[in-house]
Amino acid sequence: MAHVYRAIWTDNSLNVCAVLPDEFREWLVNRGSEIPFELGKAVTVGGRTATWVDVTTDLGQVVQLNLREERGAEIGTWTTTFTAMQLHDHNVQWVDINADVSNVWAGFVYAPRAVRNLLLAGGTPKIGRDSLQVQPREVDDQRSLKDLIDGLKDEYREIPYLVLRIGTLDEAAMGMQRATRASETLAGLAKVFVVDEESAYFLNGVLGPELHINELGARLFMPGVMEDKENARLSFQIDEEELDDNQKTLGRLMLRRIGYTSIWPEIPDDWKTLKHEADVLRKEIVRARYVSGAHHADDTSELTVPAVGDASEIKRLREELEDMQNQALNASILNEESENNAHRYYTKLMTQLLGHEPAEATFRRGTIPGVIQVAREQAHHLKIPTSAERNIEVLERALTAKSWASQLANLFVTMERYARASINNNFSGNFLQWCERGDDGAFAANKIAMQESQLTRADQALVHARTFEVDPLVDPSGYMVMVCHAKIQATGGGVIPRVFFHDDTKGATRKIHIGFIGPHELVPTATF
Repeated sequence: MAHVYRAIWTDNSLNVCAVLPDEFREWLVNRGSEIPFELGKAVTVGGRTATWVDVTTDLGQVVQLNLREERGAEIGTWTTTFTAMQLHDHNVQWVDINADVSNVWAGFVYAPRAVRNLLLAGGTPKIGRDSLQVQPREVDDQRSLKDLIDGLKDEYREIPYLVLRIGTLDEAAMGMQRATRASETLAGLAKVFVVDEESAYFLNGVLGPELHINELGARLFMPGVMEDKENARLSFQIDEEELDDNQKTLGRLMLRRIGYTSIWPEIPDDWKTLKHEADVLRKEIVRARYVSGAHHADDTSELTVPAVGDASEIKRLREELEDMQNQALNASILNEESENNAHRYYTKLMTQLLGHEPAEATFRRGTIPGVIQVAREQAHHLKIPTSAERNIEVLERALTAKSWASQLANLFVTMERYARASINNNFSGNFLQWCERGDDGAFAANKIAMQESQLTRADQALVHARTFEVDPLVDPSGYMVMVCHAKIQATGGGVIPRVFFHDDTKGATRKIHIGFIGPHELVPTATF
């Protein structure tokens, strides 16, 4: 079980316990999973179970609504818990998500939409000293710049800041759109700022070279970053070339980053105690329902906040978690640096050989959607219909998404070079044979398959899964079965990328047609 998300804030001007059930109901309806949940009961519809409890103690009142979603072996079981608490000195909203799948970022985190609605419910939500907004704050004068710098330097800051440089004129419009979508996605998790170019110049002078925000880029600043600028967990830079035209990409990348580092806010003991009361009652309801013969399994394996009093154990677990996170993050950073160096050397080599920078180099973008979009726009011999993109968001949420994007770019570059040679009669073999030549920078031949197994070809359901859209000049029906495919990652389960294609470089269209880009689980084999 992994704890992947936490948003927690105070709102002392709102009756948080009263508004939560209505917002929970609206959240379920908007996402197409309406459940007639009832107070004191666990109600199941399909693979989803909603539980509603209300407890009053000497500390105050707590209302908790819980949604458990059983989504199959690959996506796993996701548990989202909304808790509203009215204590004597604070009204608190608290949202957690737990998942029992090994690669949590292969699933979808739905909570931000519900959190956004709660933040807009009419109160004055705050995290520590910072007020929460669902829209980005513009930094374009001396006062707003001073407020941003003061917030970054505040040693008591509890919320991450996401700061974007939006550029000028047309660039600013796209930057503001990205910031707006990011602010919606990160509602309750981070505070978003957009900085104009003049303010960015002065801001970078304060931040120093370790934390510079590059032109049209964005940087995430975790609490405490100004006192520990070289700590890789406390800041994260995304440059403009790593973003695509999808305005939601920035927010999703930052959401994944916050969840991956898991630097959650500290929680007062009385908040923990009151939430624990609701957790216990909810689990008793679910357990009683299970014992009485209901089909829903017990959810006592869910990760919850430990009861107050286990301070030494909590400290040990936190230290162990931080060590594992640091190791994973360091490995990820080293991998990213190696990829960037490889791309730089590749471009340098090709520039020396050709006398100018190769057009293929522009394929090498930081995201999978970005690679696909650039290939559509700039490749002369590849055709990628929109129907080919399947569940790209699932791939993009994986921790290895950046590496996959790089390999996908390499595949498209290799295809473009092969197609050019094939069309000009400079090469008579097929795409696999081109890769087997082992040209510098070519896609790995051992990841190319020109056929499927006999068992797979004999299964009509599996054949149907490989029937994709194609140019009518290739097949008048507009569809064909494609068996040639590239394994962006050879093994690793269902959420690894596959690319299916048809080579028509010697045919009427003189192109390679891409029929499918998406997770392996959508095109399974007879043995998978």
